Amino acid sequence: MAKTTRAPWMGLIEDLGEQMDDMMREPRRARRDAHVWQPQADIFETAENITLQVELPGVAREDIRLEVKNRTLWLYGERRFEKDAGETVYHQLERSYGAFARKFSLPGGADPDTMRAHLREGLLTVVIPKRPRDTGRRIQVNCID
Repeated sequence: MAKTTRAPWMGLIEDLGEQMDDMMREPRRARRDAHVWQPQADIFETAENITLQVELPGVAREDIRLEVKNRTLWLYGERRFEKDAGETVYHQLERSYGAFARKFSLPGGADPDTMRAHLREGLLTVVIPKRPRDTGRRIQVNCID
């Protein structure tokens, strides 16, 4: 009788291969709440403010939500795909549609309570004022007898 040796990890590799094959055969299904794309953003700073600019062409103001949670600025939204009800045949779709989310860490000097945001021509601008730096103060030393 011949003896066969099987490494214990070979079963794991075979299972992984089967899972990969299943994923390749099934079409990718996006959940309704999945974040499909991420808009591009620029962040810059001046002496008074931190400014965030996010490209959101085709996104309505009503479809944008900004929240601050634990020193993090969250941007949520959705760019809706307006499908033509007629006989339109799309040959190429390169733009991203659907839900999106981005998060940005706020530096220690940022004052999220006074931030303001506006959307103009597809560009969302969020201005976050900085808190004045604490320049310190002199403490008088008293004598106790």
